[in-house]
Amino acid sequence: MPVFITYFLDSKLRRWLQSPGKIVSRSGIINGMEIMKLGCGSGSCTLEFARAVGEQGVLYAVDIQPIMINKLIKKLEKDENKDISNIETNVATAYALPFPESSFDVVCLGWMCSRKYRMLLVLYKK
Repeated sequence: MPVFITYFLDSKLRRWLQSPGKIVSRSGIINGMEIMKLGCGSGSCTLEFARAVGEQGVLYAVDIQPIMINKLIKKLEKDENKDISNIETNVATAYALPFPESSFDVVCLGWMCSRKYRMLLVLYKK
């Protein structure tokens, strides 16, 4: 995803059109889960997912672009996000994830993949 799109993803308009809170509440994610947010981008929904899994859970934020992971890390440093300490960031491709099989309760996909069928086969093993 081009980096300039993060300005829209992080905008008030996008949060109004597609509320991260509503996405998380409809996902079935609960406290204590281990989830992967694949294609986390700058973290427009990632922070809400991390809050949903709570201190007992872990969120693995994965993106192929180091600049997106850096944007997420900068968000985590802001005062309003100091309550979040359960995110582990990873720069990786969906086809070569650095996790053993059966690692996650849930995998959340961002808007990032052109070969979805192949990626889903890889994720099925995770």
